[in-house]
Amino acid sequence: MLLDTYQFSYLIYTLLLLLIWSVLFISNKSYRKESLAVGLLFGIAGIIVAGIYVVDWWNPITVFGKSTGIEDFIFSFSIGGIGSIIYSVIFNKKIIKKDKRFDLYKNKKFILTAIVLAFVFFVSFYLLSIDSFLSSLLGFTVVISYMLYRRKDLTKNALISGVLLSLVTIIPYIVIEFITPGWVENTWYFNFTYLPRISIFHDPIEDIIWFMFAGAFTSTWYKYWREVYFV
Repeated sequence: MLLDTYQFSYLIYTLLLLLIWSVLFISNKSYRKESLAVGLLFGIAGIIVAGIYVVDWWNPITVFGKSTGIEDFIFSFSIGGIGSIIYSVIFNKKIIKKDKRFDLYKNKKFILTAIVLAFVFFVSFYLLSIDSFLSSLLGFTVVISYMLYRRKDLTKNALISGVLLSLVTIIPYIVIEFITPGWVENTWYFNFTYLPRISIFHDPIEDIIWFMFAGAFTSTWYKYWREVYFV
């Protein structure tokens, strides 16, 4: 019954996120490279970790009934793409780059942050038996803190991006719950007892918090890695 009712809910939800990304992507061509780069990297990561989140966070039904589907890539790609440029687009920030070449130093910065994020997340979840929600926040916090320590000028960008991402991502929840009522209630486990079981416009509190951290990370990552500065 749930398969029949919500088989396309996750896909529609991710396509709504992709629509938001498309609006931002088209709005200013200056940020398109950043949005695509972060979106693709975050999308690949999303496929890798999708099987972890279904253990204790949620269990969305994919179009083909698998635990991992194209929806996971679209979701993560959209979140990465939106979070990376939402602050820049909305506030029309001008950017400069010190060096356009992908040199070895910059690649080391990218590799280091990616490895640390993955290491903290997987160690927290598999070795320390910390749930996927807190494991995600720990990974984000460690890397965000390090990047902002090295690039204090990006602090405002990170904070506002986190808030903006958590706000705009409420829209798909409202729409999908209107189209297929009860999707959130039948998909989320609400297992994190240390969090109140509340939703804002059908958006669970754990998702709102996660989007804040994801927005802070994705908005900072490319700029730190590629040494992008606001004018």
